[in-house]
Amino acid sequence: MSSSVYCIWQNALFNRACRKTKAGHPLRKRVLSMEKARELLAMFGPHTPKDACDLALSVLALDTGLRSSELAHLTLKNLDLQERTLSVIVKGAQWKTAVYSKATANCIYKWLADRDENCKTFFYSLN
Repeated sequence: MSSSVYCIWQNALFNRACRKTKAGHPLRKRVLSMEKARELLAMFGPHTPKDACDLALSVLALDTGLRSSELAHLTLKNLDLQERTLSVIVKGAQWKTAVYSKATANCIYKWLADRDENCKTFFYSLN
């Protein structure tokens, strides 16, 4: 994966970490540093369906900031591959639309090539 992919997430990751509460106190968020994000993404090889799934899941999480439970309930019908958007139910039972980058879309397309079409959720265990 090229270094330009990491630049896409850099602003989103650090901007989320710097938000403040209404009282003016900084929020304490768990945020990956760019170094840790690179280490995470370097763990996935390009050759197996499991790696394609894990990489797509990781880059989508980094790119959109969605929680693991939100990604776990993502379905193919909630993805708009042309517009590079997705809709999920978030905390409070509300729908949220997220936009993802071209680099993330490429990872999603690689996963789609290996994905079982009969599975209800977009991501599933390959063990």
